[in-house]
Amino acid sequence: MEPFVRQIYLGEIHLQCHYALRAFKDFNAALRRQDTEELFRVAHSVLTHVSNVSRLLWPPREREKVKWEKVKRRGVELRNILGLPDDHLLKDRKLRDHLEHYDTRLDAWVASSPHRIYVDRILGPKGMIGGDAIQDSDIMRHFDPTTLKFIFRGEEFELQPIAAAIEQVAAAAKAAGEHEREQQWGR
Repeated sequence: MEPFVRQIYLGEIHLQCHYALRAFKDFNAALRRQDTEELFRVAHSVLTHVSNVSRLLWPPREREKVKWEKVKRRGVELRNILGLPDDHLLKDRKLRDHLEHYDTRLDAWVASSPHRIYVDRILGPKGMIGGDAIQDSDIMRHFDPTTLKFIFRGEEFELQPIAAAIEQVAAAAKAAGEHEREQQWGR
């Protein structure tokens, strides 16, 4: 990849990390206020920006083989510059996909829920939702402030390690971008 293009990618990675970190701050503020609606809105924003970083570093497979090989090389090169292993935490976009493709998750719930009990956007400890008929798979979006886990249909995700990983990638992208500029412009 030519240096100018590399700078653009590194700049976009840094920008998306910055947006994600700002959204994390908003998420924490909503959590402190116990503002359920804002918390879930901002969680989606956080995960969208994190996913944008992920897609730049671990591009999704494209339909055209030539294009796929090119974007795959781009991802490998950027990960190498940032010192990220292939199996890094940010590679996983599962929680973002749950939120982004909520329609298909609802379809799955409709097809599988025996009692059709629908529970959504819960902010509180896991045990606060009672009843023998309620299954974990009936609870769509849930954030447990006691464990700091986002739970989607029984699947738990920790947000704090994601925030820490984004901070590290932001710092690495900023440093790499500055290095690229110095190499290119001698400053």
